Amino acid sequence: MWKSVISERDEPHVRTYAEILKQKQDDEGYQTTSSIRQDIIKLYKLNNEPVLTRQKHIQFLKKSLFHLTEAYQCLDSSRPWLCYWSLHSLQILGERLEYDEYSRIIAFLAKCQSPEEDGSFIVHKNGETDIRGIYCALSVAKLTNVYTPEIFKGSESWIAKCQTWEGGFGGSPGMEAHGGYGFCGGAFPLIHTIFTMENKIFNSSYWLFNQEALQEYILICCQHPHGSLVDKPGKSQDVYHTCYALCGLSIAQNSPWPLIIGSANTNLVKIIHPLYNLENSCAVNALKYFNTLPILD
Repeated sequence: MWKSVISERDEPHVRTYAEILKQKQDDEGYQTTSSIRQDIIKLYKLNNEPVLTRQKHIQFLKKSLFHLTEAYQCLDSSRPWLCYWSLHSLQILGERLEYDEYSRIIAFLAKCQSPEEDGSFIVHKNGETDIRGIYCALSVAKLTNVYTPEIFKGSESWIAKCQTWEGGFGGSPGMEAHGGYGFCGGAFPLIHTIFTMENKIFNSSYWLFNQEALQEYILICCQHPHGSLVDKPGKSQDVYHTCYALCGLSIAQNSPWPLIIGSANTNLVKIIHPLYNLENSCAVNALKYFNTLPILD
């Protein structure tokens, strides 16, 4: 466990992957076993504990809510997801927005309501079908107590077709398996079963983890110096990996038992509900409220 204590004003000395690279000796572009070992030794010689640079992430996320760079053009059809990633990340970090900011977001989401007036929402016209849609629909149905078997008739069979030879789940039948799709497909309870995924590079969203090591990896290797959490060292800032890396940090801090790497004053994040991937009190309050209402015919 890390014994030193760090404060926000000590942030320039935060132990990060970028800091380690600055101290790396010139190996003339040829990586050797000894150079890798030197990196590891330097990692543990640095005295400061890993710290969540919370304020930088909050600033990045707040800016991303209302202004995105050209790099996000490919996600133009996924703008509701962008809202979710940013808002969920801010909630995990314990940050609330101003009333007018929430009002602007609600006004945008209202534009995403289906013209059929059936209570559904559209991401974009003729949007793709994948396993995430079933997960989102099922989560909403359970949270709001409107679930009936008829709504999801045939869903189990379709999800089964998404399972690949690796044991994981793809986004749709025939697609590559992915940890996130595995969660959506109901494979999360299989976490105790040892299985492998060929050719999958480890990153901040990997689904099998060591409780301490995952926290260290996220805090040391995946924090961008200008805010946000990234897929892996060297990758660019984005709200997608910021959201799910923070989710992973929350899970690692609470599963299988409470354990905080570094100072809880700086690194502790909100607990998320493992099934609905919402801040836990929000999910619990929604379940309590809607379970008191009668189920509609």
